[in-house]
Amino acid sequence: MAISKDLSDAENRLGIPISGAYYRIVSAGVERQRSEPKFAVRIDVALYASSSINDDTMQVGFHRWDAPYADVNAASGDEFLDKCYSWLMGQPSMAGSTAV
Repeated sequence: MAISKDLSDAENRLGIPISGAYYRIVSAGVERQRSEPKFAVRIDVALYASSSINDDTMQVGFHRWDAPYADVNAASGDEFLDKCYSWLMGQPSMAGSTAV
């Protein structure tokens, strides 16, 4: 699973609009915190200008999101990673994104 979204020039490192940018989770994990909520999910996402990528493809952006575990766990999906993608797509900065 991945996410596709059109990016403005301000949303990527190249500084130009990109139609159909490709978002891919590169890491996601649960962390225990000293404060409330006790558990948080950290999701790191790489952005690419195209869905045709390989190990040598350069990223055009990188984002890190931190979310309460309960919010991610409540998102739709059967597996943890599916829930992470669903949660990401519900964020205001991801408005207009689609699952690919």
